[in-house]
Amino acid sequence: MSLRGRLVLIVLVLAAIGILVLDAVSYLALRTYLLDRVDEQVEAAAEAGSQLLGELSPGELDGSRPLPLGPNGGAPEPPDLDPDERPPPEGPGPAQLPAGAVVEVRNADGEVLRSRNLAFGPRGATPELGSEVPDATPGQVTVGSVTSAQGETEYRVATAEISGSSRSVVVAIPLTDVDSTLGRLLVILAVVTGVVLAAAAVLAWWVVWIGLKPLRRIETTALEIAAGDMSKRVEVGSEGTEVGRLGSAFNEMVEQIVAALKAREASEEQLRRFLADASHELRTPLASIRGYSELFRLGATDDPEQLEIAMGRIESESVRMGALVDDLLALARADEQRALTPEPVQIDELVAEVVADARARAPERVIDLAVERPLAALDADPEQLRRAVSNLLTNAIVHTPPGTPVDVSVAEGAGIVSVVVRDYGPGIEPGGEERVFERFWRAGADEGRARRSGAGLGLAIVDAVARAHHGTASARNGRGGGAEFRIDLPRRG
Repeated sequence: MSLRGRLVLIVLVLAAIGILVLDAVSYLALRTYLLDRVDEQVEAAAEAGSQLLGELSPGELDGSRPLPLGPNGGAPEPPDLDPDERPPPEGPGPAQLPAGAVVEVRNADGEVLRSRNLAFGPRGATPELGSEVPDATPGQVTVGSVTSAQGETEYRVATAEISGSSRSVVVAIPLTDVDSTLGRLLVILAVVTGVVLAAAAVLAWWVVWIGLKPLRRIETTALEIAAGDMSKRVEVGSEGTEVGRLGSAFNEMVEQIVAALKAREASEEQLRRFLADASHELRTPLASIRGYSELFRLGATDDPEQLEIAMGRIESESVRMGALVDDLLALARADEQRALTPEPVQIDELVAEVVADARARAPERVIDLAVERPLAALDADPEQLRRAVSNLLTNAIVHTPPGTPVDVSVAEGAGIVSVVVRDYGPGIEPGGEERVFERFWRAGADEGRARRSGAGLGLAIVDAVARAHHGTASARNGRGGGAEFRIDLPRRG
């Protein structure tokens, strides 16, 4: 079942329960009220009858004269008229007994001495009330319910002791009118309930249809996006409604999907470019090795001097290719953070060792080291971190004129440990600050910091190592010339 159908069904079920409860309460309230009115009538009639009959002699109670109760329950009958010729009264009398009421006189054993059916107009046979009539209680009226001996009619009965005798008067009012009224009420309630539920179903269907329009718009937009139109968005309504918040969340989800797709496309493009650049870089040393190998095979290097040159070139190109492959492996390991083996590292000691190695490689350089102590330990992979700092120093040495001084500093602030390598060379070409960490990126041969060697992976490795340690790598031109490269790492990875 659809959401709309379930909502309409729930509304109808709740409405039906509420209406049925209201119908039941209304029916029971009216039934109680009508029975109370009948009880008041039958009590009043029994009390009045006990007083009127108390003025008769015992012989008269046994049948010597008519019961002094008229068809209205209060006025006596005209004695000179035959019962069948008696005219109908104009209306109920003081006791207000309805048509069909029964009056009986009973002795102490409950035997019926006299009985009369109070009816307007010609009367039929007087019904028998049976033996279930409540017994008389001295000084008060007893009320109960009985069914006629014929089993056709239910009565409310009141029994009162006749003053000055052992006999009692019984007054019974049929519940025919009450049952008829309650039956008519049930018909009315059933019709009204059916009409109300039908109207509620139509109204609920319309309200739910209106309420679900935003969901249908979201569905339509989702289908359009699935078809390839990533520019579609949902019209967001009020943020105070569930549908409005759903629309906002849907739009946010689509934005993240679009961003993820763009990032994937950029990553794939970067991967394709990376593979192309790596292939290009590997092609040169492979071509050199192949060429010298062909010369050796053809005997063009029979001269020992030429042979030595060929072997030297093959060796140098092999070393170059090995360095390139080593850099590619380092990048792959840095990209996979699971390859990290973090352990507490004293960054100042590690940088001091790298600076000492650089001084040994370039003794003509002045490489100063400044450390702000105390420094907390880092959770880092020492080998990768050592390679990143070494690459920064190698970059400064290779891309600056001989003898150019280099400054290295290590400092800590706000939970971040920073390693800065500053040189005083030609600096970074305009616009190159954001691209120097790209893989295989090279500056122009005659511009700024033109690369003199390498495959353009050294700074890319630095950036990858920084990101693997949840840090950042940045570059800028320093004041007064030269370039400044910086690695910022969280104090505890």
